[in-house]
Amino acid sequence: MTTLSRFEIHQPQSVAEASQMLGHYGDDGAIYAGGTELLLAMRHRALSYSHLIDLKVIPALNALEPRDGVIEIGAACTHRAIERSALVREKQPVFSLPELMRIISRRAKFSRGSSSRARNRITALLT
Repeated sequence: MTTLSRFEIHQPQSVAEASQMLGHYGDDGAIYAGGTELLLAMRHRALSYSHLIDLKVIPALNALEPRDGVIEIGAACTHRAIERSALVREKQPVFSLPELMRIISRRAKFSRGSSSRARNRITALLT
């Protein structure tokens, strides 16, 4: 098995800081929120980066909160956090059902290999 080249992991505290880091490192940097596919590609030398910027640690990307009539779910919020959220159980109980979350997770993994990719914020209507 091929070993990974050396790299540094950076943990910004905001999206703005992550963006600045990415600009600073240019083509030598990459962002990740799960990392499985990225690390596999790096291990097989398909990609090479000296600087990885971890988006999972940014609090705003893990947020799950009401805002302007919707539940705002951050891009790095996990399925488990959604399933266990008191806010989701109260306002959108169908999304907190364990079976529904397993279906969503399973489909995401089959279609992309991971359910934890960084993505744009998702909203669910409050009713």
